[in-house]
Amino acid sequence: MKRSYYQNAIDAFRIDDVNSVFGKLAKNHQHELEDQQKKAWLKQIEILKYSLTDIQGNIILNFLFRESESG
Repeated sequence: MKRSYYQNAIDAFRIDDVNSVFGKLAKNHQHELEDQQKKAWLKQIEILKYSLTDIQGNIILNFLFRESESG
């Protein structure tokens, strides 16, 4: 089981196409993908690409917890 919908180095994320990032999120989403969720992801991707300038590290989007790990 994948632990996140999307994971990459920040540098790679910033050069990755918005539709590619969105596609990975959508592919790994295990529920019905509603318009509100699509719009939220697209806006989040846009904001993160702009905000993560000059920051090194990794980015993980939609990290999954198993029931026993969530509390």
